[in-house]
Amino acid sequence: MIRTSATDVAEAARGLGDNVNWSVLGKGRTAAHQIAECAIMTAGIMGILETGKEPEFDYAAFMEKVNALAEAPDVGLSALDVNTEALCKVVASMTAEQLATEIPTVWGPPGGTRSLKSFALLVQWNNTYHQGQIVFISTLL
Repeated sequence: MIRTSATDVAEAARGLGDNVNWSVLGKGRTAAHQIAECAIMTAGIMGILETGKEPEFDYAAFMEKVNALAEAPDVGLSALDVNTEALCKVVASMTAEQLATEIPTVWGPPGGTRSLKSFALLVQWNNTYHQGQIVFISTLL
């Protein structure tokens, strides 16, 4: 599921061709931004699975990385591919017990937890969501 969702979102972006950096009124997020976010989140989730901890989230730093990677769509697509393969290897190396491990998370109710498996599956959800954003962009061209 993770690999397929990465392939699908990448194909949606590639389908835009030269319009991968197009945005509504030149102000909205582009397909290149969507891909950059997917690539960066995939790497971030891999870090959570490897460490068993959710890092502090700095939105400004995250967006700085997204914007920088979006400047070079081919690099973003490559990063998505590389990060996805690395994440899939990490997931495949984990036991069912490891994946069932619950860790504290800020993404949910206060004091809530999420399993490492659930974190891994967030990548699939995130890629699918962003594929929808890219398809929507294509309807505006």
